Amino acid sequence: MQYTENFAYRIQQLLFNFPEDYTNNDGSKFWSGSKRVPHPIPYNADEELAFLFVKNYTTILARALSIKGDLSDKHIKEVSAKVKIPPFVPKTVKIKVKDDEPDDQKAPANEQELEEAELSQLMKDLSIYDKKKADPEKLHPEEFEKDDDSNGHIDFIHACSNLRAKNYKIKECDRQKTKMIAGKIIPAIATTTAAITGIVSLQLYTLYQTHKIDFLRDCYLNLGINSIFMSEPREVIKMKDKDNDPILLGPVKAIPPEWTVWDKITIKKSMTCQELIDYIMKEYKVEVSIITAGNTTIIQTFMDSNKKRLNQKIEDIYNQQSKVKLADDVKYLNLEISGDIGDATALMPAFKYIFKN
Repeated sequence: MQYTENFAYRIQQLLFNFPEDYTNNDGSKFWSGSKRVPHPIPYNADEELAFLFVKNYTTILARALSIKGDLSDKHIKEVSAKVKIPPFVPKTVKIKVKDDEPDDQKAPANEQELEEAELSQLMKDLSIYDKKKADPEKLHPEEFEKDDDSNGHIDFIHACSNLRAKNYKIKECDRQKTKMIAGKIIPAIATTTAAITGIVSLQLYTLYQTHKIDFLRDCYLNLGINSIFMSEPREVIKMKDKDNDPILLGPVKAIPPEWTVWDKITIKKSMTCQELIDYIMKEYKVEVSIITAGNTTIIQTFMDSNKKRLNQKIEDIYNQQSKVKLADDVKYLNLEISGDIGDATALMPAFKYIFKN
């Protein structure tokens, strides 16, 4: 079922939400450009990659759980070929297409009931086993080892990556390239993360012992040549006015002048959008165009459909648009403000909007 779930059901679910002929609101095709139409791959024991996935998934899991039995290719192929795969049943889920869309992943009531029933059945099935006979020493986590071909690690990764490529008709790679890529990436991630974690921990110890930020350092690290260099931090970057910003392609103005990433503008009052817009205009002469909180758009003043939000509380709009009600103990939101001051784009620090005492 793991094979079917990953390489058939999930693709079928995606195509259920976005059929091959699906069009966006502007009339353009959803599956266009870099978006390739995926294709589900039903399990076939005679197909090399499919069998490679099932075989190595089975053997790795069997070793980790100390399960003994016939793990020969012939037996696994015969058993897997006899498994009856239930037909795909689409779920009612909303998939976000753009970041500014409301985040609504809550399942309908009937699906929640179905999931709860499945969970109850699973707990009932597990209850038949004698917990006293469960031996933790029989559990053996698998450590990734690329140079031992008998453990099936590279074969499993090779099957996974190529099956996903096959889903999207992307060029597949040979086993040697899989081994080369996997062998480079995994140790690099582990060693770099460990080094950075250690350096950060040393900085925290230093701060704890001295209570002064003067002793904190910048660090330049290159594990490839075994080089580490620490220096006093450079001065924090200050936002400055520019006649022609290369990114925004026009003049920009820092409001307030020379603010840094450490600065915030604090609002200690619950406000409507209109009240906050008026406040920013009065205090900073900035004409607000967009207010956001994380990935949630609070208001876009240039859109007629957003006009009704002007007289609504900011926290209420957040609850409506994010579809995730703010917890009772949340007292503030971090807001990002976009706007103009005269002919220039205003660059402002984050706003700490405290709506609750």
